[in-house]
Amino acid sequence: MRNLVLAALLAAATCLLPAAAGAQTAGPPEAKQPSPADKETARALLDEGDAKTKAGDYQAALDAYKAADAIMGVPTTALEVGRAQMMLGRLLEAKDTLLKVTRYPQQPDEPAAFAAARAEAGALADKLATRIPSIRISLATPAGPLPEGVAARVEIDGVELPAATIKHPRKVDPGTHAIAVSAPGYDPVERKIEVKESTEREIEIVLRPPPAPPAPAPKATAPPQAEPPGGTSPLVWIGFGVGGAGLVAGAITGALSLGKVSDLEEACNGTECPPNRQADIDSMNLLANISNVGFGVGAAGVVVGVVGLFLSPSGQSGNGRQSALGLRPAVGPGSIGVSGTF
Repeated sequence: MRNLVLAALLAAATCLLPAAAGAQTAGPPEAKQPSPADKETARALLDEGDAKTKAGDYQAALDAYKAADAIMGVPTTALEVGRAQMMLGRLLEAKDTLLKVTRYPQQPDEPAAFAAARAEAGALADKLATRIPSIRISLATPAGPLPEGVAARVEIDGVELPAATIKHPRKVDPGTHAIAVSAPGYDPVERKIEVKESTEREIEIVLRPPPAPPAPAPKATAPPQAEPPGGTSPLVWIGFGVGGAGLVAGAITGALSLGKVSDLEEACNGTECPPNRQADIDSMNLLANISNVGFGVGAAGVVVGVVGLFLSPSGQSGNGRQSALGLRPAVGPGSIGVSGTF
């Protein structure tokens, strides 16, 4: 039945096209009179569109209807294009197509189906006005609103919005949309949002300045040189230790030797000593020699200790002044020692 109606409409359209071509109106572009081959092709395309619609393949149906409308260019074929666009969710295109149908100029003796197509297209366009969703974008920074004078660039699905329209609702088709925002001095922002029919989706885009560059790493510096440790040279302890032991040994053996001398002076008559005292004489001489060696070693140790004092690192005294130490050996008849200043 539909094919018979379409055939009648196509025949009527063929008769009306010359009149439409001569009319100076604001309707669709002028069309030449279709040939029999064009009309038969349009019929086949409309049948194909109907079949694809029943099968749920709306994109294929739209392609077929568009091809038929490109041949005939009448309200009825354009109406089929608008319906297919609606089924695909392309509401913006559908409304534009339907409004185009309403603007087809009315011709004398045109088929009643043309007037019905205009009326239906107008009604569908009115309903679509309430179904088409929109996106409202507001721009801000972490500190508050975007400063005046900052020229932000906003894109929705790759289409840049005029600057004056950024803060106003933007009509879109239902579905997922990509939003990209950039502004001088701020990091760009990209978002994807889902928009449903008959809704206005509000979204705030916060622009943030780029992070500050990291501070330069401090230059490597040589570690401070350790000051030479304070303390006393080991020569001091060795020298004075050996010197003290030598002096003690010399003093002890010297005292024993003097005791032997006192005993021999009593036992001997002048310079003559009895033969049985020879062992005491030998012991006295041995102790005297040991005493002399002990005093010699002690004197040498004192000298080494004094040298060690001069070689020791200088230090700081408790009141912050550098201490000064001066020592010198003192050797005299029957005595040996050390004198100096501190």
